[in-house]
Amino acid sequence: MSPAKKKVRKKAPSSLMNLESAPEYAREAIREMINGGEISSGHRIDQRELAKKLELTTVPIREALCWLEAEGLVKRIPGRGVFCKTYTVDDIQELLEIRGALESLAAGLAAERMGQKQKETLLNFARHMTDESTEDVHESFLDMHVAFHRMIVEFSSSQALINIWNFTHITNQVLVRLAAHIWPAEARKSHSHIEIAEAIVSGDRNKAEQVMKNHILPTYQERLLALREEYGDDPIL
Repeated sequence: MSPAKKKVRKKAPSSLMNLESAPEYAREAIREMINGGEISSGHRIDQRELAKKLELTTVPIREALCWLEAEGLVKRIPGRGVFCKTYTVDDIQELLEIRGALESLAAGLAAERMGQKQKETLLNFARHMTDESTEDVHESFLDMHVAFHRMIVEFSSSQALINIWNFTHITNQVLVRLAAHIWPAEARKSHSHIEIAEAIVSGDRNKAEQVMKNHILPTYQERLLALREEYGDDPIL
């Protein structure tokens, strides 16, 4: 058994191992390999090698790659093969605009629909994110950031919106991989998440939507400008 295969199996959560179909297993395993950097951006994906690593045939691998292509994580180039997608600054800005629209809607719906227990949970989580005693060894800021935004989407109680947000994977599939570029260390303990939580808990839908909208794209503009100066039209990831 190769080291790469051991790594994939070790990282796979129990929910992944219990998936009913081989294509589903392949899809989630490949997604984890992309997120973990085992399959790097721009890398040509060898379907036979993947099949060997995951102890599958190439049939579920092909089906999994079709799903991941629809999600935007891989790109098929006719005559050349399937590649892990790369992202330019313009791509990232577009993703941020999409994320802003989705999560603003989620924040507004959550403001109208959340119960008292959910309000307390959201506020406590936001405060925990800014707690200087929080040790990154146990819970990284980026993990908490993704969890916070996922919580708001789930508290919207809109299954359609939850499905769309999960499908796009904008936050945890792309932005987390950009963390070193987007989030300077000194900015990771800002109080903006408390402001978002307080706006949602207030029950004012318009306020919640606006605060979330102001949190997403504007907070990245300065870094996007710097990245554009550094990379131009070349891929960042």
